[in-house]
Amino acid sequence: MTPDELEKLPKPLERIIRDLEMSIMQEIIERIKAVAQITPVTDWLLVRLSAIGTSKAKIKHMIGEALIESDLRVDDIYEQAVRSDFIRNKEIYEAVEKEYIPYEENKWLQQVVETARRQTKDSLRPMENITQTMGFNVPMGGGKKVFTPLSEYLERSMDKAMMGIVTGSKTYSQAVGDVIDEMTASGIRTVDYASGKSDRIEVAARRAVMTGVAQMTDKVNEKNAEELETDHWEVDWHMGARNTGT
Repeated sequence: MTPDELEKLPKPLERIIRDLEMSIMQEIIERIKAVAQITPVTDWLLVRLSAIGTSKAKIKHMIGEALIESDLRVDDIYEQAVRSDFIRNKEIYEAVEKEYIPYEENKWLQQVVETARRQTKDSLRPMENITQTMGFNVPMGGGKKVFTPLSEYLERSMDKAMMGIVTGSKTYSQAVGDVIDEMTASGIRTVDYASGKSDRIEVAARRAVMTGVAQMTDKVNEKNAEELETDHWEVDWHMGARNTGT
């Protein structure tokens, strides 16, 4: 996305997308340096990077800059990728079609934004704390809680992890692992809640991210059901399924 395109996103999501973009790019560069080529996994990451609106020119420039100190050339890497039979979208590697997907045409990204809006519509801070974690909130009486700088830091880390999963750029294990590593590196080992309960960061991260992804998925289903004008949809099918829950 161009700066103008990013401006069209809600500010909290803009920050998450920027952070996610850099995280994906860092992994792409590390993978290319390790094997001197674009592998199926690297190609998938490039596809996801393109999906969130990163331009082809920016992707190629950042890879080229990162490879300056090595003996690798980005043009050679791209040429090898185009000749491979596992490439999902050759347009990423070629100077054809659009440089990036404008937000107005990026239906997938619009769905992510709409889902985040629905998820946080009852929040005092719309589009923030998408996982709805209550870690490090402080009780203020009357059932009210106040957010602290530490709680906001936790929320942003959890949201970034969850969006990594939602965008398909991170596996669940990778996303949760990144949060745990970041938190522990910052000296945070446990998460305290207003209820007085404390959890190890591993437990808090897994619960918040898993719950957030499940809730986001539910919001996507709700939106799709509205567009299809239906109140029912199939969520799973397998042999021996029971319709009574017994």
